[in-house]
Amino acid sequence: MSSLFRIDDRGSWSGGGAAFLANWQHAAARFPQLNGAPGAIPLIPRNVPVQRLPPRPFVLAPQNAWPWTPVSVGGGDRARVLGLRLAGSIYARICAAQLRISSAIPAFFPDTRSSPVIHNVLDPAFESALEQAQAAAPLPASEDAFVCLGSATGYRNLELLVGAFADYKRDGGSCRLLIAGPPTNAVVAGRVSRQCADIPDARVWWGKASRPSVLATLAQARGVVLPSRVEASPLSLLEAVVVNPRIIASDIAGHREVMADQVSDDRAGFFDPRSRSDLLHQLHSLERGEGIRLTRGALQDAASREAARDRWAGAVGDWLTALDL
Repeated sequence: MSSLFRIDDRGSWSGGGAAFLANWQHAAARFPQLNGAPGAIPLIPRNVPVQRLPPRPFVLAPQNAWPWTPVSVGGGDRARVLGLRLAGSIYARICAAQLRISSAIPAFFPDTRSSPVIHNVLDPAFESALEQAQAAAPLPASEDAFVCLGSATGYRNLELLVGAFADYKRDGGSCRLLIAGPPTNAVVAGRVSRQCADIPDARVWWGKASRPSVLATLAQARGVVLPSRVEASPLSLLEAVVVNPRIIASDIAGHREVMADQVSDDRAGFFDPRSRSDLLHQLHSLERGEGIRLTRGALQDAASREAARDRWAGAVGDWLTALDL
């Protein structure tokens, strides 16, 4: 008889974590084994569980790849990522199995106790947010601008983006830049704000916007830039793809994997996240309306997004129910 599983949904969640929970509920509707009672085996979609000693056995599904690509710019980043790496390593040793959402997160086991990579997909709540976005107000200064949305942290590579944008303006570029999101790391947010203050047409907006407002901002933008040094399975890129055809993104595992079935040209629109000149070249391309080249209809309709959720549910359900824990 297959084991019964339940999701451990305690604590607060980022947007990606909340989407994982919603997709789990979608999967549980198809696989009764995933809708277990409190005594069922918990799946914990975190690097470090909320409960210091969770009941064993448990399945770990780390959502953050940063500890395995420890880029930082100070301001507490280094201590935070080291703490995540150390604590995560402990739980990696005592978990019974690992659900992998990205190849940027290493396999904890040499066998089927580590799943194949099953990257995240857009959750059911995205559909209502997309509908509400039609009436939502976009963030200020996003019209005719390159937009980069997300929290201010070291791994998001915002300082490289601002530097490349400064070069772009010196080259005669006509677009503006808007960087917006929660000021998670005050040191990073301060540095980026000071950089932008010296550059014509560069703006910051530090705060938390609603999902419909984020989608409205992405849709209005001249282009979307995702410069991160590391991501696990980023929904931000998938959301942008739905509402704006003009996107450039750093060439990292997380971006490549979520777009694996959506890209018609492996080279266009991706840039080296360590290269300011490479990003500058892509900004000029973005001004011309170029970027990542998508397959026709990629994620553009609700039916294709629902099919992606069904495939995710099937992959997660099949792997978990095949485990012997």
